[in-house]
Amino acid sequence: MEILVAASQPGYKNRSLKHATLTVQGTPESHTFDLEGMVEGGETALKSRLEGSFLTGRWQGILKTLSASDPYWGNWSLAKPASFYVAQEGWSFSTLSLQGVSGALLTVEGTHQSGQSEGGLEMEWRQIPLQPLAKLLPETDLWGRSHGR
Repeated sequence: MEILVAASQPGYKNRSLKHATLTVQGTPESHTFDLEGMVEGGETALKSRLEGSFLTGRWQGILKTLSASDPYWGNWSLAKPASFYVAQEGWSFSTLSLQGVSGALLTVEGTHQSGQSEGGLEMEWRQIPLQPLAKLLPETDLWGRSHGR
C-alpha cells in the first residue's frame, strides 16, 4: 500500500504553505508516515518520519526523525526516537525531546487510560528564547530565556 497526499498554497495568518507532502507506505502490520512541508519563501520547514504497526487492536509507532527550522525559533530536532501507542484502553507516548539552538530543550510525555480520569501530559522546557514571542504580540519587546515545567 502506498498513499501520497500533497498540498500547496493553503494559507493561515498571512503565511502561505509552499508545499506539504504526506507519504504513507507499507501494510497495516508495518508502515511508515513521512511528512515534509515548507512555508512560502522557504524559511520555515518541517520533516518527520513515523514508523508503526497495527496488531491485535493496538497501533504502536516510533517517531524516528523530526526536524524543523524557522527564522524566529531556529532549528529544532528530535533528540532520540519516541514511542507511541493508541488502543481502545488508552494512549501513551514516551518522552518526546526536541533540541533547539543555544541549549534550548522541550520535552513532553503523556498517557491516558480510557474511561478513567488517570493520565495526563508532563512538559518541561529549558533555555527557550522569549524574543520570538514578541513577533506574536504587537508593540512588545521580550528578552531572555524561559525555563519551566
